Amino acid sequence: MIAIRELTEPDRSAFETLIAENWQATWNATITHEIAKWRYYARPDEATTWLAFDDRQCIAMLDSVVRPYQLDGRPIRVRETADWYCKPSYRPYGVGMWLLRTAMRRPEPIVVLNGTEDNVAILSRLHWLDLPSATSYVLPVTVRGLTGNMMRKTWPRQEATARFVPRLPLKSLHQIDAPRGRAVVQMIDDPIQINPTATGLIQLIGPQHLAWMLAIPRMLAEAVGLMFVINDKPVGLSLSQIEPTAYGYDGKIVHLQCRDDAVLPWMISETARMLIDHEVGFIRCYVSTPAKMQAIEQVGFVKSKDVQCHWWPGQDGIVPPRIDVHYLRGDDAMPFHALRGRYIR
Repeated sequence: MIAIRELTEPDRSAFETLIAENWQATWNATITHEIAKWRYYARPDEATTWLAFDDRQCIAMLDSVVRPYQLDGRPIRVRETADWYCKPSYRPYGVGMWLLRTAMRRPEPIVVLNGTEDNVAILSRLHWLDLPSATSYVLPVTVRGLTGNMMRKTWPRQEATARFVPRLPLKSLHQIDAPRGRAVVQMIDDPIQINPTATGLIQLIGPQHLAWMLAIPRMLAEAVGLMFVINDKPVGLSLSQIEPTAYGYDGKIVHLQCRDDAVLPWMISETARMLIDHEVGFIRCYVSTPAKMQAIEQVGFVKSKDVQCHWWPGQDGIVPPRIDVHYLRGDDAMPFHALRGRYIR
């Protein structure tokens, strides 16, 4: 008989066996445990991981975390789903759907960004709503970085050979001057509260979540937080990752949060420059507002693809007309493709 329960310490061994299958791990069990310890067992937020068991075998999972957002200037709690996986032999029995319906019975609204075609089809059948999409942008910095990312998509077993490609500059960063006043960019590990003034649903990051992100295992990435200050007043922050790959380093702008959209081009320019100073060859970013799209294109990023956003309204029936989300959502920032390429045989 199949049983569903929340993840607890006695279930960790069976859970890690399943999560390694979900992650398509090319690495050993020790690395899987270290990632799971940070990713699941040390999270500060209100997180719930549901597991399905057939006797003692863990056959399916759905992870989620409730995090702070802002909706039209007021605080709101939103559940973000993350790893959702069911063993193929159990999918015809609807076990994965059972887990999703368990999450849908919780009171909070749920946001899903991206997803496989099968996942999107399931959400549509369950009458989830489509929100305005996010947009994926990239900045190829070097020939090696572009080559490595292309090989990861088309010829993953040969990704490491890109390390022999020269690190020749490919696309120059458009440096944006700081706004008037005493402008300072400083590294942070404890953000001052910066509440955006824009309307719509806005993703936020608090001190505990930032501290957790900065503690990401170095086998996955190095996280860097930047605070942007004008005339001694914090106006914005960014969170980025420097991700080791089989051929060098990739960069990812995980989160951007500011009081006023006017500082966005400067923030994105300085964040990208920091990543380039750390020798990344390729940078990724998700943005979803017109102001952030305009700013990131001004810096030199190019559009890669649209990223679908799906919404379950929860018990209050909230449907935001506008969203401001990034890689921070759920497990979207996890650099598993880069990690996998380092251990492919």
